[in-house]
Amino acid sequence: MAAIMLKNVRLSFASLFEHEEYNQESTGKFAATFLLNKVEHASTIAQIEKAISDFALEKFGAGKVPKVYKQPLMDGDLQDYDGYAGCMSIKGSTKKRPIVIDQKKITLTKEDERIFSGDYVNAKIDFWFQDNSYGKRINCNLIAVQLFKQGERFGGGDASVDDFDSYSVDDDDF
Repeated sequence: MAAIMLKNVRLSFASLFEHEEYNQESTGKFAATFLLNKVEHASTIAQIEKAISDFALEKFGAGKVPKVYKQPLMDGDLQDYDGYAGCMSIKGSTKKRPIVIDQKKITLTKEDERIFSGDYVNAKIDFWFQDNSYGKRINCNLIAVQLFKQGERFGGGDASVDDFDSYSVDDDDF
């Protein structure tokens, strides 16, 4: 299956430099969710839907594809997170740290503090089939992420010294 390139999509729940955590325990995977605007990214969403459908047909077999099976593309209108309304979301993960670069293709690290949930990115993904004790489903593999442009951070972002007024304090106030 060929990889799919997502262009100028919003990054959410990014764990690109450290393993994501679930219930305060490491999942052992790097992960990110990508938000695709239903109008602006309609052709990409259709491409993803077709890729998932074709992959399901290949894995389940003709006439054997269940009407409902778990797959990674979800309707953001049904999810209760900031920024998800009007979008489709797709979560990708990988055990191997994905390639993370900036606009000039320079590799980014956590210490660079340049890519966060809420930013806009380009991402390369593909799909894999899970068939084990946890069930049969189609999952999304995260291959690479490129910072496209800064966005408003989800979760409010960091504080700045500019958030505070300056004032003088007398020792008697303490």
